[in-house]
Amino acid sequence: MQILVTRRRLLLALVATGASAAAGAAWTLTADNKSFLAEYLQRLLPNIRFAPGALEDFAADYLAYTSPDRVANIQKLSWIARLIGQRGLDLVLGGNAKVRRFQRTTVSILLVSTDYFSNPDTDEPASYIGLLPDCGRNPFAEFD
Repeated sequence: MQILVTRRRLLLALVATGASAAAGAAWTLTADNKSFLAEYLQRLLPNIRFAPGALEDFAADYLAYTSPDRVANIQKLSWIARLIGQRGLDLVLGGNAKVRRFQRTTVSILLVSTDYFSNPDTDEPASYIGLLPDCGRNPFAEFD
């Protein structure tokens, strides 16, 4: 059986390919920074239980009070994670010095914004208290 490629079939194939690419791009660009950041932080801290909504509340405050440049970088990370998943993000960017620094600073800010350190011997999940002023944010962070 011979398949005849006509201009019409070629045009239909190109339109279908373009529509698929546009749908994929639209899906990628609708990634939510708050949800991404909450999932990302839970992935970085797998052994810590957080109260329901604590990570989402932290992410909302963090995004509201951080610099626009950092929010833009988080948006890029969320797009990449949307395309290749959280594990893929770890594989692709896990060794990147800037990403590692972002992880350390954000985890530090998160931990001091919860009651995690005030209840070390309890089985209760860590609750979000609120962001600290800039001067007290990272007492446990180790920066390069």
